[in-house]
Amino acid sequence: MSPLMAAKILREFSSLADSRSEPVGPAGKLTLWEIEVLELIAKRRTNRQIADALSLAESTVKKHVRNILAKLHLKNRAQAAAYTVREGLVDDAAT
Repeated sequence: MSPLMAAKILREFSSLADSRSEPVGPAGKLTLWEIEVLELIAKRRTNRQIADALSLAESTVKKHVRNILAKLHLKNRAQAAAYTVREGLVDDAAT
């Protein structure tokens, strides 16, 4: 791969990552990454499963979970899952 093509691909990935880090979710509190993690929490996925599904490190998923709970003033994953269903972010939490 040419250096020019590699640089272009890196820029594309960088812009994608940046756009997922901007607050957009419920009331502008959550990032796209956090919304994706929240949806998978509601689907009863473990941190490891979430990390694998989103191609993230498990430590990154844990950070997102902590941020989600703090931003939404929730105490645990069960409350986060209930919030996700209540807000209509997923159709069926058991899927």
